[in-house]
Amino acid sequence: MTFLSNIQSVAKYESKLLIRSWFFRVFTVLAIGITTLFNFLLFVSEDTYGFWIAMSIPSNIPYLILLLLNTGQAVIAIFLASDFLKRDKKLDTSEVFYVRPLSNAEYVIGKIWGNLRVFLLLNLIIMGITMAFNLTVGEVDWIAYLLYFLLISVPTLVFIIGLSLFFTHFFNFAPVPGGLTRYELTLFFSIFVFLQFWNMFNAKAFGNVQSAFDRLASCKGFLWVTLIILAGQILIVSLGGALFSVTPLQPMDWVYIFVATSAVLWIGEIYRLIRRWIA
Repeated sequence: MTFLSNIQSVAKYESKLLIRSWFFRVFTVLAIGITTLFNFLLFVSEDTYGFWIAMSIPSNIPYLILLLLNTGQAVIAIFLASDFLKRDKKLDTSEVFYVRPLSNAEYVIGKIWGNLRVFLLLNLIIMGITMAFNLTVGEVDWIAYLLYFLLISVPTLVFIIGLSLFFTHFFNFAPVPGGLTRYELTLFFSIFVFLQFWNMFNAKAFGNVQSAFDRLASCKGFLWVTLIILAGQILIVSLGGALFSVTPLQPMDWVYIFVATSAVLWIGEIYRLIRRWIA
């Protein structure tokens, strides 16, 4: 019980710090605002703006919303998850926990859980908003909401936060002597995002043997999401500066990142091609 109590204490403290962060507050407002607008265009507006496919199959609605949300929050989670280790080193904020015996495992797990549960709560709020709009058309696929939350939101956040912490510790991202430069950190951040970007195509083809490019032109919602990700990543790196601890990349850097990370997609395409041949 002491183990769980210590984890809960750390998680409670970390959750409060995250909620008080202006960075997270701005993201929360934008996430709720954008998804609410998106739902309005889908369910209330007379013109669906090319997203009729989301309306034709009820299970497409939570999938599209969570795909859009998790792609954005994955980027934010990278910064917020890696930032707390740098904050502890810089400000020595971990001293607040030293009033009681606390293992490294309890400390790190508590930090992860504290960040994770705040993001999961945000996902539930946005899913609730989507359900409310979905009820206006009468048919709601309740199982799809639950499954996509468990299969998209939870794994994405666990993977992103865990991997961010691992690389933060392993490569020493903190702004101290011997740590990575801002340029190297920007490269890592961009590679991380583009790996997620290409994996979206694999997620699109999940469960079937068809190519991820099959009927791609008709997937207007998916194309809009990919466009937003590309534009957002370039804008953040080019204009983010000190706010995001990034520096602008050269055009060839973008080319190298774009081509190298696409291996995630091509591996999936080869796998689906082999399955088509066997079938």
